[in-house]
Amino acid sequence: MMWRVQSIFQSEEQLKTKLLQHFKAKNGNAVAIISTKKVASKEYLLKNYPWVKQAVFNDKGALDVAQFKGQLVKGKTNFVILEIEKASTILSITNILKGLQKEYEIQLVVFEVYDALNFEEIPIKNLTTLKMMYPSTSKVIETPEELLFAAAYKKINNSAPNSVAIKGFDITFDTILRMCQENGFADSVSKYKTEYVENSFDYSNENGANNNNGCYLLYYDNDLTIKKVQ
Repeated sequence: MMWRVQSIFQSEEQLKTKLLQHFKAKNGNAVAIISTKKVASKEYLLKNYPWVKQAVFNDKGALDVAQFKGQLVKGKTNFVILEIEKASTILSITNILKGLQKEYEIQLVVFEVYDALNFEEIPIKNLTTLKMMYPSTSKVIETPEELLFAAAYKKINNSAPNSVAIKGFDITFDTILRMCQENGFADSVSKYKTEYVENSFDYSNENGANNNNGCYLLYYDNDLTIKKVQ
C-alpha cells in the first residue's frame, strides 16, 4: 500500500484549532474583538466555535467597553482574540485590556502576528503585559541542544541558520530516523510525535493522506522574550 504525505506544513485552520483547543483545555473564557472588515474570521468562529463570545463596536467604531466587560468572567483566564487592521484601534484596545487586568485575568491572542501589530505607535509593553499569544509552525531556539545546532551550523556555513535551513534539517532528520525504525516509516508516523530544533511532527491520517499537525503556541513575556506555552 502506498503511503503518502498530504502536507508537512500546517494550514491556517490547524493553527487556529490549536489555539481554540488550548482555550478549552484551560477552561478559559474566550472573547473575540474582530473588525467589521474581517468578515471571514468572524464567520469562521461563529460557524466552528459558537462558544467564543463576540464583542461589538459602538456607532463611532470604538469598542463597546461596557458590553465587553459583561462578557468577561472573573476567576477564569479570559482569552481575548484580537483581529484589527488599524494600529490606532489596536493601541486603544490594548490600553483598555491593560486597565481591565486589575479586575480580570486577561491574555491577548492573535491568529498571527500581522503587520499592524508592528507599528511603532504600539508599545511592546502593551503586548508583553498582556502576554500576547499566537500559534506558530515553529518555536524559538532556547535549549542547550538547540543552541549547539545553531553554533555548529554557523561554524560550517559562516552564518546563522534561518528558518528555512532549520526546517530542512528537521524534516530530513525526522524522515531518516523514522525510516530506520524497526517497523518502518509508516508505522512510526502513526504512533510517535517528534520534536527537533524548531519544528515538531505529529501526523494524523485523513482520507488516506498523512498531515502534520505539529505546531506551537508562543507568547510574549515580560522580559521581552518569546516563550513556548507549556
